[in-house]
Amino acid sequence: MITIFDDSSRKNKIYQKLKELTISLQFKDGINKIGFEAEYIGRLVGIDRANTSRELNKLVKEKKAIKIKGKPVLYLDRKSLEEKWGCRIENSVFGSREEIISLLKESKLFCRNEESQKNTNSNIFLNTALDNMIGAHESLKEQIEKAKAAILYPPNGLHALIIGPTGAGKTTFAEAMYKSAIQLGVFSNDSPFVIFNCADYADNPQLLLSQLFGYVKGAFTGAATEKKGIIDEADGGVLFLDEVHRLPAEGQEMLFTLIDKGIYRRMGESTTTRKAKVLIVAATTEDTRSVLLSTFLRRVPVLIQLPSLESRTLKKRFTFISQFF
Repeated sequence: MITIFDDSSRKNKIYQKLKELTISLQFKDGINKIGFEAEYIGRLVGIDRANTSRELNKLVKEKKAIKIKGKPVLYLDRKSLEEKWGCRIENSVFGSREEIISLLKESKLFCRNEESQKNTNSNIFLNTALDNMIGAHESLKEQIEKAKAAILYPPNGLHALIIGPTGAGKTTFAEAMYKSAIQLGVFSNDSPFVIFNCADYADNPQLLLSQLFGYVKGAFTGAATEKKGIIDEADGGVLFLDEVHRLPAEGQEMLFTLIDKGIYRRMGESTTTRKAKVLIVAATTEDTRSVLLSTFLRRVPVLIQLPSLESRTLKKRFTFISQFF
């Protein structure tokens, strides 16, 4: 099957993906790679490299994208970079990675989250539930920066996938993201945080999907009345899908429309659509490429890898365990 895009929709699709990638990127002093190749962006959106490169260069001319010359040529979204890191970028084209790194250093990019910076612009990044997690300024610093970027990305945040072994604290991290979103004013105090463990119904895919999406009367044998789903409960807040790798391919595909357009159908509905504004935070212990559809992964741009408990220092482990006593 060949998908045909007109020039406008193709450019918009590429630009949206560039924005998502830029907002999830973490810059550190001494970083070796900044930006994304046309081939990589094209692969994520299903457009060949030549057309992706052509549209990216149009975005550069429109001063929406930044181009970094070299082999390979790299691209970034200008507005996302400026808003995320509090710096103003005049040039659309840079001769090298080193040139843009130098500019970002001068813009105080690398000290935005340091405690010594007490101005108003940085205060929103301090003293949230995420900042109070064990290891927030050490082993989890990069993960927390990504989580905040996902929460604050306009207009409704970016969906995230937390990856880590059993016991790494994925549920705790997801709840901290939710609490931080309230503290940062993204959600109201009464916004819901709903946990749904896909493994609880993994042996019965139909029951799993009916719990997640709800169903109408007569949707299947035993559906005597209409029932709301977990998505209804999570409307206006965060839906945490634990062990998302146990969600069947059909269920992942059913989430596409919710993620892309904010609409979904209950089981048994063929024409009626329902609206829901939900930020999805999923979690898995597995290799994402082997258990999740590539089309699902494209729609969840922020990947957060949590370290195992064993890999943390002895002091951090004791502190973590002491929370339960």
